[in-house]
Amino acid sequence: MFNKDKVNLRRKSSRIYVTVITFVFAGLAFFLTSGFIMKEKVEVLSSPVNENIEVSSTQNIEIIKWIYDQDKNRMEIVIDTKKLDSDYENLKFTSFQRSDESELKTETIFQFEDHYVVRINGLSKEYTQVALDLIGTEYSEGDKGEEELLKTLYADHREINKEDIVEKEDSEYITYTTHLIIDNIEKSVSETEEMIEENETKIDELNQRIRTLKEEKVYQTDEEKLDTNNDINSLEINIGELEKENSNLEMDLDMYQEKIEKAKQKEREKILEMTN
Repeated sequence: MFNKDKVNLRRKSSRIYVTVITFVFAGLAFFLTSGFIMKEKVEVLSSPVNENIEVSSTQNIEIIKWIYDQDKNRMEIVIDTKKLDSDYENLKFTSFQRSDESELKTETIFQFEDHYVVRINGLSKEYTQVALDLIGTEYSEGDKGEEELLKTLYADHREINKEDIVEKEDSEYITYTTHLIIDNIEKSVSETEEMIEENETKIDELNQRIRTLKEEKVYQTDEEKLDTNNDINSLEINIGELEKENSNLEMDLDMYQEKIEKAKQKEREKILEMTN
């Protein structure tokens, strides 16, 4: 005959064994995934691309591109400093990675007009975030001017664009940055043309309102006519202001076109200078 006590003991032992194994695996799963979970809990720190980034109350910069080449373990950043470099004798960049807070090899490989192309090398394969410091050296008549941290920009592994970094000749960078400059000018052209069109629409509406008021005057008393004439004069003043604004905007369009031609001319001259 079977010993019932032994059978019950075995069943209890089996249940205890299963429970222990379950807790062991649960513990292992927690510890194996906790690092990942903790990483994901780190706040995303990423500077916007193709947006104005405030450096001071009167100055902005813009990140045109920030990419990471996984195969080369390298980052490339294109920054438009928007005339910021005219306020400083020199602009330079330094970078650090969050994983071990070490400084990374950072170099400006190309600079044309207000645009800088910056490379960051030697990142950890497990990097999470990178900080890029923009530092300006103040003008000084004697010794080297003091350095000032102007802005810190950030890239986050969860948001950065991953692309191959293609090596370019200086002439290619000149053409690339010239296109960026012209694109910005053409945006201003489009915005200005829209403003002119909006003003012309307002002028048409105001002229229509004046015509209506003049038609209504036929049936008005002398006192009412005085009020209507005042309204018409006010509308004509508004029209004059809008026409003057449009005249200034037309001059802006001529200036933008001149800037485009000068940018193209400077591109040609720079490339010609390199080939000689």
